[in-house]
Amino acid sequence: MNNDDLYVQSFVWKRVSSLTCVRYVILMDVATHRFAVHSADFFQSDGEDRSDYFNRQFVELMLEQSPSQRCNWHASAADAIWHHDAEFSNNNDVGGLTQA
Repeated sequence: MNNDDLYVQSFVWKRVSSLTCVRYVILMDVATHRFAVHSADFFQSDGEDRSDYFNRQFVELMLEQSPSQRCNWHASAADAIWHHDAEFSNNNDVGGLTQA
């Protein structure tokens, strides 16, 4: 079996505040055992449930371009999240995580 473009998907949740949380969609490349944040989905207590939308978006992105090309890959899920937060944040307290 060829392991190219095979991924394991998992979620990492972070509570941002009493009103907001983020679900990181993590991919692990089966061939390399490296990790990437495919997307970060934000949920708010006063907002609608957007799970269906986020799931459709995930599939669309998977079909559009291989995650091996789209994503930045790291040795651990925590490191992938740290780098994702650093890229998409102007905040020095990157996600409450320290770089591995």
